[in-house]
Amino acid sequence: YDGVQPFDGFLYVCLSNKIMSEITKRNCYKRKADRMAVSIDAPAGADNDCTIGDMLTDGFDMEKEIFGDISAVTFKLEKYLVQLPERQKDVLKLLSCCYGAMEIQNILHMSPKEYEDALGNIRSYENIKILL
Repeated sequence: YDGVQPFDGFLYVCLSNKIMSEITKRNCYKRKADRMAVSIDAPAGADNDCTIGDMLTDGFDMEKEIFGDISAVTFKLEKYLVQLPERQKDVLKLLSCCYGAMEIQNILHMSPKEYEDALGNIRSYENIKILL
């Protein structure tokens, strides 16, 4: 507290901060999850020959979800790569191997302008519209 400001304002701010801290603390206790962790392999039922995991059924197939449309994506990528000139394909291959811009320019003996042009053509809408 500095003596220049009125004490009432100081007291109001301190009390409101304390009240807000108390409310936050009380709400924190409400948010705590009071659940015991149970293994999915724990026995379930009276006969103990069945586990909780056996009782959970789901028709969701993760592999199908991930790899289901892979043939369509592969076809689009092949079509995209066929239309690119060889120089741009080389840039794209090096980019996919995590090479930096300077490394690609050194490996392919390109000027910065040639590299930027190749990147621009690789990213141009005319070329990538096949992938969309």
